[in-house]
Amino acid sequence: MQIFQKKWVAVGITLGLFFVASVAIGWSNPVQNPPNEPPLLSVGSTGLFRDNIGIGTGSPLSTTTIAGNLSVGANFVNAVLGVNGAAIQGSLGIGTQSPISKVEIAGGGITLGNSLAFGSWNSRIPMQNLSYNIVQQGGRVVAMALGSDGLPIITYYTDSEFNFVKCHNVSCSVQTSFQIDDNANVGNSNPIIIGPDGYPIIGYDYVWQLQIGVKIVKCNDLTCNPATNSQTVTVDDKGFNPAIAVTPDNGLFIVYYHDTGSGGELVARHCSDLSCSQVLSSQVIVSGAVGNSPNLGSTISVSIGSDGFPVIGYHNAAGSIDDLQFVKCNDLDCISNSGPYTLNPSFGASGEANAMTIGQDGLPVIAVTGNQDAGNLKQPWVIKCGNATCSSYQATRLSPLENASKQAITISPDGFPAVAYFEGTNLKFVKCFSDDCSAYTATTVAQSANVAGGISLTIGADGLPLLGYKSNELILISCGNPLCKNYWTRR
Repeated sequence: MQIFQKKWVAVGITLGLFFVASVAIGWSNPVQNPPNEPPLLSVGSTGLFRDNIGIGTGSPLSTTTIAGNLSVGANFVNAVLGVNGAAIQGSLGIGTQSPISKVEIAGGGITLGNSLAFGSWNSRIPMQNLSYNIVQQGGRVVAMALGSDGLPIITYYTDSEFNFVKCHNVSCSVQTSFQIDDNANVGNSNPIIIGPDGYPIIGYDYVWQLQIGVKIVKCNDLTCNPATNSQTVTVDDKGFNPAIAVTPDNGLFIVYYHDTGSGGELVARHCSDLSCSQVLSSQVIVSGAVGNSPNLGSTISVSIGSDGFPVIGYHNAAGSIDDLQFVKCNDLDCISNSGPYTLNPSFGASGEANAMTIGQDGLPVIAVTGNQDAGNLKQPWVIKCGNATCSSYQATRLSPLENASKQAITISPDGFPAVAYFEGTNLKFVKCFSDDCSAYTATTVAQSANVAGGISLTIGADGLPLLGYKSNELILISCGNPLCKNYWTRR
C-alpha cells in the first residue's frame, strides 16, 4: 500500500516495540490534530485493508515499513532526526510489555558481530571454550576484572615486575599493557576491582631489599598508564597480602597483614577516597602471629555485606592454628566488629586458599580448602553463611579426594555461585545450582596449569564465565556456555 499526501488517513497500529500510536499519514502538519472528518481508510482486524503498510515506500515487505526516520512520544513531535534514525521518549521493551528501565531485553541479549556482547546466554548452538594466550612468557598470581566497556582487565606478577593489561577485544589480541612497578620483587596478592567511576583500583604487595609493603593504584582511565593516568599510594611499608573493597561512602576498605617485627597483625584501613591518599582510620582486627613470618592473614578476602559494612575472611596459621576465620565489621572502620569466628570445626578448613563474595540473599559465601577424611589432601569446599556474622553456616564439599589449591568465586547471572580451583595441575570450574552449592556440576577446563600462578574468575558481558590462570603463558579462557563444558547446550 502506498499513501500519497492528498488526504489524511488515521491508522491505529500496534508495533513490536510495544506501544500503540495513532499515525497520521499524508497529513502535512502532524503537530496539530488531523481535520475533524472521517478517514478515507481504516486499518484493523475488521478494517478494509489487511495488507502491509508502507510509509515512504510503495512496496513494504513487513507489516509496517517506514522508509525514513521515526519519532515516538508527545515531546518528540518536533524532533529533528538523522536519515533513517529513531527517537523514543519513553522506555523500550523487547520481549516485554512493561520495561522497568529505558531499554529492557527479556530472555535474550545484544549481539555485536557474531558474539553475544550483553545479556543472557540462551543459545542452542554447541560452542567450545576458547583459550587465548595473553602474555607469552612469565606471569603469575593472576587477577582479573571486567572494565566498564565489558572487556577484561588483568594484573599479574613476573619475577621482578608488576604488570597491567587492558584488553580491547574479547580475545585480548589487541591490548594495552604497562609496568606498574618495575623496581620490586613483587609478592603474592594483587586484587583488582572497578570503582564507581568505572576505572580500576588495584592493590598489591611488594618485597624489596627485605622490606615488604602494600600499595594502592587508582587508575583514572581504563588503560591505567602510570605516567599520566594513575596514582600510586603506599599504604603500609610493612604490609602484605592486601584485599580491597569499595565502601558505600565512595571510599576504600583495605585489609592486610602487618609485620610488627615480633609478631603480626591483621589490619583494616578505611580511606575517604578511592586512591587511599586520605586514611580515615586504621584498626588492628587480630594480632598474634608467631615471629616475623606472615602467617596471620596469609590469605585474605573481603566483601561489603548487605548492611554496607565489611566482612573479612582470612587464614590464621599462627603457631599450631590452621584455620579459616571470619570477622563481621559493624561500622565502616571496623572499630566495632563481631568475631573472629572459626569456620572449620566440622571439616578442617585450613583457610590457606579462600575467596569470598556476597550471595543473592545478601550473606557471604566462601570458597575454601579443607582436609576432612583425606589425610594431607586439601579438598574444595563452599561455605554459605546462614547469618551476617557467619556464626552459623552450611558447608558443602565439592570433592572427597581432590588435592585442591587456590580458589576463586563469583556469582553467576542466575544468582548462584561459580567456583574455580586447582585440582593438582588441573583447572576445575564448578557451577552451583543452589546458594550453598549443594547441587553443582564440575568441569576440568585446563590441564598442566601452574598452580603457583593463581586463578581469577569473573562473568563476562555475555553472562558466561571468564577464567585467567598461568600455564607456560598467561591464559584467558572464555567459556562457551554457563557450565564451561565444551560443546554443551540445551536440547
